[in-house]
Amino acid sequence: MVFIVKIPTRPRAGLAPTDSADMTPEPPALEDEGAAAATAPGSSTSPEPAARDSEAPPAKQESEDTTGLSLLASLAAMTLSTPQPVSPPPEPRPPSAPSTPKPAAPATQFPLPSMPAQASSSRELRPALDIYLAPAVQSHRFVRSRDVSLIVERPERIRALCLGVAGVLGRIEAASPGGEAKVKEEDELSAALQGLSVDAARAPIAVHLHTSAAPLSPPSPALVDIHSAPLPGSEEPYVEVLARLCAAAPSSPPPPAAHKPVQRSPARRGSESSDEEPQHVSEVPAPLSQGDLYLCGPSADSDDRGTAGAIAASLGALGAALTRMYATDEQRQPALLPHGNAAAARRAFVLARPPGHHCGPASPSGFCWVNNVAVAAAMAYREQMVDRVIILDVDLHHGNGTQQIAWRINADTQRTDLERAAKLTALRSARRTATRGGRKSGGGGHSQAASSAEPATAEEEEQVGRRGLQIFYGSLHDIESYPCEDGEETLVRDASTCVEGAHGQWIWNVHLDAYTSDEHFDSLYTSKYTQLLSKARSFAQRTGAVPERTLVIISCGMDACEHEHPGMQRHGKSVPVAFYSRFARDAAALAEEVADGRILSVLEGGYSDRALTSACVAHVAGLSGIASPESWWDADSLSALEQLAKRAAAPPPATTPASIARRRADPAWISAAASHFQALERACGREQPAARSRAAPNTPGANINSPRETRSSARQAVSSPTPAGASQ
Repeated sequence: MVFIVKIPTRPRAGLAPTDSADMTPEPPALEDEGAAAATAPGSSTSPEPAARDSEAPPAKQESEDTTGLSLLASLAAMTLSTPQPVSPPPEPRPPSAPSTPKPAAPATQFPLPSMPAQASSSRELRPALDIYLAPAVQSHRFVRSRDVSLIVERPERIRALCLGVAGVLGRIEAASPGGEAKVKEEDELSAALQGLSVDAARAPIAVHLHTSAAPLSPPSPALVDIHSAPLPGSEEPYVEVLARLCAAAPSSPPPPAAHKPVQRSPARRGSESSDEEPQHVSEVPAPLSQGDLYLCGPSADSDDRGTAGAIAASLGALGAALTRMYATDEQRQPALLPHGNAAAARRAFVLARPPGHHCGPASPSGFCWVNNVAVAAAMAYREQMVDRVIILDVDLHHGNGTQQIAWRINADTQRTDLERAAKLTALRSARRTATRGGRKSGGGGHSQAASSAEPATAEEEEQVGRRGLQIFYGSLHDIESYPCEDGEETLVRDASTCVEGAHGQWIWNVHLDAYTSDEHFDSLYTSKYTQLLSKARSFAQRTGAVPERTLVIISCGMDACEHEHPGMQRHGKSVPVAFYSRFARDAAALAEEVADGRILSVLEGGYSDRALTSACVAHVAGLSGIASPESWWDADSLSALEQLAKRAAAPPPATTPASIARRRADPAWISAAASHFQALERACGREQPAARSRAAPNTPGANINSPRETRSSARQAVSSPTPAGASQ
């Protein structure tokens, strides 16, 4: 059975490449072709009727018009969500008593998540991992000037991640029985989504194309929970200020100076040269950082909504992931699921952008405007009855914003839960007195006060309220890099804080060490880095975490990867690619113990194409529980994927016996990955160009130094000023 699906494309503003690998040329403007799906003869699959989206949180939502369709690829599924009616949050469920966590399985023995080996139909399947791709996140881009050679947080990051996802799907497909891709002479690999065989019965990964949004204005309740504090010196809530700034920002770079071609800055050129070409007045007001924050406004000529659209798409995808993750059998809606009415995976990876972990309640910094993982925690608390959240941050940089938000939430919860415990104690005491007919107990041992963390029955919760949200925040980071690079006392102290329960706080920071060999790193991982997991496990036990009300979140920064730009890692701290698979498996094992297997991974940093692609391959394989040898991300495999990406971005070659022979010579997994990558390219609005782009090539090495990382001249490895818009 073969499915041929036409993915709706959307007009995109030029996404100028800046990575030295030069994988992505500037894509041409595309016309909106509308949404359509066609199936091969004999197929019974048909699009679901259009309706409103229930994936988005039950706050006021904004959706784009789409047509529901789904594409089942060999060992992969890809769905384009049709807006569905918003379902109200489920009624509070009586929580079960805190259970003793099950022992963790060793990472090397971690089983594939539950999928019936002999399912009677594909409708009974539960994929191992849902991946959420929201193409609108690419609309956040630097437009202050036409020179983007030093901008490392760029739309093309999503393309590098899609390449990693395609690589995993290609590996799985090639390893499956009969999975070897076959190249047809008439297939120029220019029409994505064609020739993908269907084998949903073994599909461990579902890729969802998500188009609904959680807008900045009006903001959702969860967004208000996190970002309602006013900016310093202002009474206006931060979230309202952000919406206003996004609306006022320019949507495109200024035109080039008359009679003067635009030139790209050399890798080391100083900021004093910025007057060689026009620049917009900064869209970021003082005193906010001009070097690591930028905004893009909505386009008047297309549905491109700029930074606001990217943030809304990220939050919408997070809400959809949580809704699916916690959906019960009765709440399933076929249009939202990858295999008809199949259960959703309890593991999800959301390709969010811009990153968020540096953003505090009202303090954007380090590329981050909204704290994605904190908003996800608030969504889970409001809509899914979650009251214990474990956040594991593995970005190279300390998530100072997430820690600040977690500290505030935990402090509020300690106060409200103490008040709740007093009410619960009084309620239970009154009930016991009524049961005894007003007589004194005599023993006195049954009047023990309720713990502030103690769960209550549904009946008791109606009278005393729910437990407050408690968050464990654990971070593995380089203490010498941003935001601590300048040695500011408060920031360094915060990034070194370790508190285990005192004052209701659960914060644990671990510093990265340089390693000299794989054996050395293995020793560091087992003796030091896994502290995050053991402390998270202790948090769940000591706070009375109920598995169905617990969520594990990975703040998945990929800038610690060994393939990241040297300037980003100039203090010598990194991790091997295999770390992203190993940590994902161990975090998933923790989720199986304490959270009924529910784990949400959210993209943070990562800026080199090779770092993103390699870490994505390892992370997706590890999070889905797929057995993946390190050869999946060795130098030869990464080079093969990079060549695949370059071919996909180039005009298709003429069909000749030699070209067909070359494609037949490709490894089976590369041929399969090429089909998946082209499907993802089309979904993101990128077409294979008909003619080679004449855009100026990237300057080699232009992205190496992040300006935010180069603020401290005393620590700079090279002399490079801070241009607008780059950091993290």
